[in-house]
Amino acid sequence: MKKSAFLLALPLVILLTWCWSNKIDITETEFNVESCDKYFELMDCILENDDDETYSDEMRDELRQEVKDMQESWNTEDEETLDEKCNSQLEVFEEIEDRLEEIWCSIK
Repeated sequence: MKKSAFLLALPLVILLTWCWSNKIDITETEFNVESCDKYFELMDCILENDDDETYSDEMRDELRQEVKDMQESWNTEDEETLDEKCNSQLEVFEEIEDRLEEIWCSIK
């Protein structure tokens, strides 16, 4: 019985590992702008740690893809423009800084 349970569980573990490794990485960018690094790390933290049950894993993956698409659209921008864009995005989160701290995410 134990052997058959193990054999049934093994494919599930492999599938979960494969799915986990396919997560879109939004923290790796081609930008050399500190505010953008902070913004994308914050977005990653929120997507990982937010416990809002109204967002499914699929919705989180879609948001990750949207952030990745945004990064790609910003590739042609100069550093000054990127800094302005990322800082303006970070300012939006200042209003919910207390909530971010509850889920172990920090703007600073």
